[in-house]
Amino acid sequence: METHRTGAALAALLLTAVSGCAGGVQNEQDTVTLTFADLTSQDNTLGQAAQAMFEAIDEEYAGTIEVEYFWSGSMAGGTEILNSLSSGMVDSASIPTAYYPKDLPVASWAEGLTGLAPTANILPPFVANPAMHAAFDSEAVTTEYAEHSAVPVTVATTDSYALVCKDPIDSLEEARGKLVRVASTQHGAEVEELGMSPVSLAHGETYEALQRGTIDCTITSISGAEDLGLYEIAKHLIPIGFSPTVLPVLFNTDTLESLPEDLQEIIRTTGRQAYFDTYAHASFDEVHELLEDGPLARDADTEILIPTDMRDALAEFRTQRAKDLAEAAPEGVDDAEALVTGFAETAGADAPLFEEASGISADLPEDAEEFRARYATMAERTGELDGYLEEVAP
Repeated sequence: METHRTGAALAALLLTAVSGCAGGVQNEQDTVTLTFADLTSQDNTLGQAAQAMFEAIDEEYAGTIEVEYFWSGSMAGGTEILNSLSSGMVDSASIPTAYYPKDLPVASWAEGLTGLAPTANILPPFVANPAMHAAFDSEAVTTEYAEHSAVPVTVATTDSYALVCKDPIDSLEEARGKLVRVASTQHGAEVEELGMSPVSLAHGETYEALQRGTIDCTITSISGAEDLGLYEIAKHLIPIGFSPTVLPVLFNTDTLESLPEDLQEIIRTTGRQAYFDTYAHASFDEVHELLEDGPLARDADTEILIPTDMRDALAEFRTQRAKDLAEAAPEGVDDAEALVTGFAETAGADAPLFEEASGISADLPEDAEEFRARYATMAERTGELDGYLEEVAP
């Protein structure tokens, strides 16, 4: 499948979208052509999950699904991609809720539910994700997206975010005053709790900002840092359990409703399952590879630090924010307590199942050696993980 489009081909696609083709979908002899946009690359864990989703849909659907992918923000930047979807310029997209706190207050609030799940780095994609699917299926969330002509069909909950820094930080005292790039209000609050100063920067500007010294650190997923090449210039990884980010895959409403009903159902079932399974595995596999043979390997020059006082202060802050979540619900969330309770119960039930399947604890690791050991243990039990994923499928 083609992975990008430039020049005249892109112009032709945009002309088709503007000229009245409903939702940009073309149906010719049972062929359905869709466009998909993502801020990350096709090799990123999110990109792998999206491709697996559409391949599974195509395999089950009697016709042919052709997908035109726009990677790395080539269709629209981080603050523009929601409008591109709403207007029908693109049929489907992975769109971070963190970029739209004003436009998507309910979805942004729902992202805070991740604070109710275990915080150990690899757990959220496996444990919080099934519970987050239920939250994004709720009326409060779907109604808000409908106002933007969008429908959530699946969702990715990232691994717990980490600090990636140019200089080592071994304590709260050393963290004080450091400038940290953040992409959400939630991460901004967590950074401030640790005495650091949040800085707002576009995703694609992070590398240059670290290189020039405009910022000292960035909050990112462990694999996301590799995607941007950050380990080339920032040699200190501090995985102390910052909140995961939620990235729903959305369809333009007109696009989805214009598709045959059986195809819509396949998207919501087979497509959702393929995305969930692939993203969960890819999230683990990529970090494990970074730890074994990449820039985080033992013989590499990137250092893994877990300052105990920073880890504990962050965990206490996240726990308190989670307790206050129902009271902080924005207008439009009539069932806040039910959503909070439902998420906590689902994640709480899945956590011990995952611990049994993976052999790793839901608690944050004590040091770098324990951090590494968990990924090594999990790598030996991929068969058990497949059974777990099937059991907790959203």
